[in-house]
Amino acid sequence: MRWPAQPINAFQSLLPEKLGITLDNGEFYTQADFSIAPQQGLVAGGHLVVKQGSMWLKDGVLEGLDFILPWRLNGDEWQLGVKQPVQLRIKRVNNLFENDRHYRRSARIYPITEAKPLVLSNVKVAMLDGTISMAKLALPQHEAAIISLDNLELSRFHFIEGDPICRIR
Repeated sequence: MRWPAQPINAFQSLLPEKLGITLDNGEFYTQADFSIAPQQGLVAGGHLVVKQGSMWLKDGVLEGLDFILPWRLNGDEWQLGVKQPVQLRIKRVNNLFENDRHYRRSARIYPITEAKPLVLSNVKVAMLDGTISMAKLALPQHEAAIISLDNLELSRFHFIEGDPICRIR
């Protein structure tokens, strides 16, 4: 079963107004298959895709949002990132300071357990003329997550009414 591509702003009415999110550009489509059998119950799977989405937020704008969510439901267990990881790419975020090129890949089972953790990998944010990245984060987390800062131009931090965004002591 395929749901053909539609403008993303067709889904604006599904978002509570208090979120302060206005869907702007982009398209959404999905595809799903399912089967029902006495021994296995309901088994379903498919993927959901957002291409070149943009939205206004209370504090800024997201542009160039690409999101791919492969999923499977088997009984009461949801598996996200079935044959490929969940992917989220955001070309540009404009809020207190502009940044661009966000990447995230993950595979997930819900509910999260020790045996089946949520794993985020290859998380990258290009901002301040450099990159902030994290190779891996798992929930539950048993090892230190290492955040790498590469070539950040700290002079590009914006100040609001004289107060810095962060303070280093």
